[in-house]
Amino acid sequence: MADVGDTRRRKTSGSKKGPASETVAEPTRRGALKLLRDDTVGVVALCGAGWWAASGVRAVAAQQDPIRVGQGMPAVVQIHDPQCALRTELRCQNWKALKDFGD
Repeated sequence: MADVGDTRRRKTSGSKKGPASETVAEPTRRGALKLLRDDTVGVVALCGAGWWAASGVRAVAAQQDPIRVGQGMPAVVQIHDPQCALRTELRCQNWKALKDFGD
C-alpha cells in the first residue's frame, strides 16, 4: 500500500494583506444621519427612564414625609407596627414637643 500523505494544498498566491490593501470607508451623509437617529433614540430612552425613576423616588418621599400627615395642622396618627421607621420618627418628634411643656 502506498502512503497517500496530506492531500491539502496551500495557496501559493502572493497576495498579502498589508496597509496598502486596507481601505477605510469615508463617512457618508446617510451614515451620519443613521448615527444621529440611533443616538437620539438612546438619549430619549435614557431621559424617559430617568424621569420615571425620579418621579418614583419623589412619590415615595412624599408618602413618608411626616409633615404632610396633617398638612401643617396637628394630627393624631396611629401606627401599629413597632418596627416602622415612620413610627420611630413620629415618637421622637412627639417627645421633643412634650419637652417644651415640661412636667
